Amino acid sequence: RFISDYTHLFGGMHINKNDKIAFFPGTFDPFSLSHKEIAREIRDKGYEVYLAVDEFSWSKRTQPNLIRRNIIRMSVADELGIYLFPENMPINIANPEDLQKLSEVFGGAKVYLVIGSDVLLNASAYKSDGPISSFNHIIFERKGLIESKEDDIRLDEACKSLKGESVRLVLKPEYEDISSTLIRKNIDEKRDISNLIDPIAQKYIYEKGLYRREPQYKTIMKIKSKQVELLTEFDGDLLKELSNSYFEDSLDAFQKLKHFTMKNSPKMLIIRDLNDENRIIAFSLFHLVKSSSLYQEFKHDGVSEYIRENSMGRIIMIDGLFLDPRRSDGTYSQILLTETLGVCLKKDYSYAIYYNKFKEHETPKLHETLTLNGFQRVPYKIGNKSVFVVKMISPSIITLDASKSIKEPYQSHPMVQERIGEARKKLLKSLTRLYPGHLMLSFDRNMIYDKMIEMICKENGVGVDPVYPKKTGENMCVPFGKVLNGQIVPNTVTKSMHTERYFEPFMKTNEMKAYPYYVELENQVKIIRSFNRPVFLIDDLLHKGYRFRAVNPLFEKENIEVKKIIVGILSGRGKELMEIENRDVETAYFIPRLKTWFNENSLYPFLGGDTLWRGEYHERNMIPSVNLILPYMSPYYIRGASKQAVYELSKTCLENAYEILTTIEEVYQIVNERSFTMAALAEVFMSPRFPDHGRDMHHDLNLSPSTYLLNDIEALEKLKRIITEK
Repeated sequence: RFISDYTHLFGGMHINKNDKIAFFPGTFDPFSLSHKEIAREIRDKGYEVYLAVDEFSWSKRTQPNLIRRNIIRMSVADELGIYLFPENMPINIANPEDLQKLSEVFGGAKVYLVIGSDVLLNASAYKSDGPISSFNHIIFERKGLIESKEDDIRLDEACKSLKGESVRLVLKPEYEDISSTLIRKNIDEKRDISNLIDPIAQKYIYEKGLYRREPQYKTIMKIKSKQVELLTEFDGDLLKELSNSYFEDSLDAFQKLKHFTMKNSPKMLIIRDLNDENRIIAFSLFHLVKSSSLYQEFKHDGVSEYIRENSMGRIIMIDGLFLDPRRSDGTYSQILLTETLGVCLKKDYSYAIYYNKFKEHETPKLHETLTLNGFQRVPYKIGNKSVFVVKMISPSIITLDASKSIKEPYQSHPMVQERIGEARKKLLKSLTRLYPGHLMLSFDRNMIYDKMIEMICKENGVGVDPVYPKKTGENMCVPFGKVLNGQIVPNTVTKSMHTERYFEPFMKTNEMKAYPYYVELENQVKIIRSFNRPVFLIDDLLHKGYRFRAVNPLFEKENIEVKKIIVGILSGRGKELMEIENRDVETAYFIPRLKTWFNENSLYPFLGGDTLWRGEYHERNMIPSVNLILPYMSPYYIRGASKQAVYELSKTCLENAYEILTTIEEVYQIVNERSFTMAALAEVFMSPRFPDHGRDMHHDLNLSPSTYLLNDIEALEKLKRIITEK
């Protein structure tokens, strides 16, 4: 109305155009009073200031882009001449094309880059005489970072090397000590930060629960000390080493090992500890068995007949899983079994037998590991030994990652780790009841990561150990799922895409979009495009390809060279999809016929899940989510299982989540001397989530998360009869 009245009374509106533009890029995590003071001082010198929020930082974990933009909007709302640069136009100042675009977008105005003196001295873009040196610059000096006269001389020389106009300004002393680290520390200690950031932004941060015990830096992934080898040829020295280390009667064991090497297609899988002189810490023996030679293997007609009637396809015999007796870590038996069966699945074996001919007695823990992966005892014993069998024709898998969403110090706390371990056994028992007698293979997340990092570094022509000074390969690593989020692959430029699956309230449809508060996927891909590098797309699992189908057209649209797809687990269906799309794919584990897959983390309310979208973000930094179990939804993806088994699985997940949460609440009380409530979710979880119970259903922030899980367990119990009755 004002515009129409003005034009009616006075004619057209003339808006003065500023011919000096200050382009001020940064992560602004968060936007502080020192940032505001810099922007104000530049504005007061006659510039129009545009704040460009970087989508990510190479070394630091940042809050989502849209949250940081919201903080900036609040902080500069009372300032004229200071604006946010559009999010759909990412500018990489190291990219000549982006610099050209930046110089043109303001219609002939004189553009100045705003940088700190530390950027001029240290950023790689300024190491060479590139296009950026021709730009005009406004350089803000932090006198606190100038430690010596030599630093001052270096800065003078760097400024002189710039071909464009350079303006040097000095940050006032009272703003020099304001840093992201100081702000985060004060937030963790619940102190007033109005002297560090704008008071309105402070209120927003505390109301949203932001920056609570937030890890500030990304972690560089390091290969663990385990190395896996598959042997098909065996020398006498190796057999002697194994006989002496793993068996009481070494001479008898040596003869049995020699006899094993004469079997049909014998194989040995070895796990070595690289930190202990390459010592063998676990190994397995397995070989091909033909149905015509079953009796020769067992010398027991009951066992051979049972296997003959129940087996299908190629049969593999696991002759033993052997663990270093000096190591008490129970995870090695699972890792050894997974690695062994992973090899067999890749070779299209469809039936596995476990029968140890080497030892008279085995630990119950090993037998427990077998049963937790779907193995069943044959109803006959050979002497005092049991025989275990499992169908591998169409296995299900689960990635063991329950702790990945928990922050320190809670993630590594012994009480929490012990509770997760206990819950894991209950979960695996419930999963094996879905498809009795069929393989339910468990994958250790760290083993998947180790193999993926080795593949990425090998493809990129770099080593797996970080080198200093930093030198990276030519290709860019782009994780586009939940894998490697907030982590850096050694010696490799790593930029994650933030994706999330969104369900609509009735759970009939879902869509892959940007993770809450991150810029749209299209803009994330534009940012990757600005680095002008070939990319490796990285994901933990490729089966139906929902995520891939969402991002692949965007990479094609931006003409980004996708050199290779690298995944942790690849199914036959996923491999076929890559062939259709003409994409080169490499995987750590290949499952030809995958039935169902689970993520441990996603089965537990509050720890994981998918977003349930009702059209608006939650008032706090929490994501309304759904776990694909009862009573939140009908687990339609679990096909062919009994209703009773699905109900029991759902109940186990809820009870496990409750036990884990109550343990976290106990540890939180010990650490902080106060109760863990819904208001503190962001202090404990990387991505604070809660189970969505419907529109306008609000949680009391003063109650503990476990309180709400008790209600969900009660709701499930009420549905038991109608679900489980035949």
